[in-house]
Amino acid sequence: MARERNLEKQMGAKGSQLEADKKTMNIQSKVYMHADVKCREYAEAKHLKK
Repeated sequence: MARERNLEKQMGAKGSQLEADKKTMNIQSKVYMHADVKCREYAEAKHLKK
């Protein structure tokens, strides 16, 4: 029973990781988004565009 389950898990994990990586690139943390916005605001305030 357990061996069959483990075998199924291993078989499902094989393949290209590129698709899995693309899926994880879409995930964005709300904490990161907040920090990114604050950093961008700070940079724009400090380094005014001429």
